[in-house]
Order: sequence, then structure tokens, then C-alpha cells
Amino acid sequence: MTQGYGQQPQWDQGGQNPPPSPAPQWGQPSPAPGYPGAPGPGAQGPGYPGAPGPGYPGAPGPAGAPQFAPAEQVNWGRVKLLGITLLVGSALLLLVRLGVDLASLVMAENLADESLEPGGVAIGASLVTILLFIANIVLSLVVIGVGIAAAVIGRGRARVGGIVVAASIPVSVVLYWILSFVVGFIAGAMAFQDPAATGLSATTYRVSSGIDMLRVLVMGAVMLYASFLVYSTARRKLGA
Repeated sequence: MTQGYGQQPQWDQGGQNPPPSPAPQWGQPSPAPGYPGAPGPGAQGPGYPGAPGPGYPGAPGPAGAPQFAPAEQVNWGRVKLLGITLLVGSALLLLVRLGVDLASLVMAENLADESLEPGGVAIGASLVTILLFIANIVLSLVVIGVGIAAAVIGRGRARVGGIVVAASIPVSVVLYWILSFVVGFIAGAMAFQDPAATGLSATTYRVSSGIDMLRVLVMGAVMLYASFLVYSTARRKLGA
């Protein structure tokens, strides 16, 4: 017999009352079938299979963490072309500067004595000297630009070679000014001791041209070697 609402049913005296089943609690994760506490299908997070953990490529790092970019690729084919251009430009520049000094040797007599009538050889040397000076300026600017490009694009020894070639142009000009000042100072001191001297002698011009040839040869060798560094490094990287 029941006793109103809200009371459990009474079983016969020989039976046992089953324990009441706990009511489900909302907001608590229910364990997935398989084993107690196992995550359900598709669970994501560190420690679970298939979950990208920290330290793995492609894993999203914490906010503000630095992202590492792939290694920079170098176009060694272009660096090789720049190295060939530097070799050709340095060789031409060496020949042009030697030509200027040779023209000064030819015109040494006319430079020392302006009263002499210039002959056909002297006039031709003067015209050649003007053309060589123009070619020297153009080639110097080209070599500087190509050397800077090789230093920016290349890496390692190729970059060093490009820097050396580009820096050799202004260094060569500074050395020219220094040597010209020293030679002129010595020649002026010698002319001061000789009252009959009216200016620099032809021998002085020849000596000055010979010293400048040494400067041109040394700087040309430096530029050619640095240009070869650019070319050889790119060629080795390309494996050809």
C-alpha cells in the first residue's frame, strides 16, 4: 500500500530496495567508452596522438612567440654572372689605366716643355688620353655598381669579393692623389735647388708615370682576385 506522493514504493518484506541511481551532473565531461577517463573521439591537446605539440614544425606557438622564416635562398646563377662581369670590367679597367700612363710617357717631352710644337704622335696620344679618361670613369662606375650588387646578393666569399672590388675604386683614387702629391713635392724640391729649372722635367713625368703604373698593376691584381672570388664561389655553389 502506498503512502501518498513523494515516497518510494514499498516492496514486500522479502525483497530489497535497489540503491537509487545518481542523477547526471550537467557541466562535467562524461568519460568516453573504452576506459575510464579516456578522451572522446577527436580530442585535441598536448599528449594525445595526432595533436601538434610545442616544438614541432607547424605547431602554433604562444601569442607573441617568434616565428622562424625559412633560410634565405641565393640566386647563385646571377652571382656567377656578376662575377664574370666583374672579371671583364676589372680587366678592361686595368688596360685603360695602363693606357693612360703609357700616353703620359709618350707626351713626357711636351708636358715638360710647352714651347715644343706637338707632333703627330703627341696629338694622337692626347686624343687617346681623353678617350681613356672617359672610359676610365664609365668603367669605374660600372664596376662599383656590379660590385655592390654582388655584395648584396652573394654570401660568404662572394660577398667579400664584391665589397673588395667596389672599395678598390675609391682606394685607387686616394692612392693616386697621395702618390701624385709625393712625386710633385719631391720634384718641386729638386727644381727649387736648380735655379735654371722652369718646371717639372720630362724625367719627372716619366718617373711619375712609372710609379703610377705600379699602383695600377697592384690595384688591378686586387680587383681581379676579388672578382674571381665572386665567380668561383658561385660556380662552386652551382656545382659546375
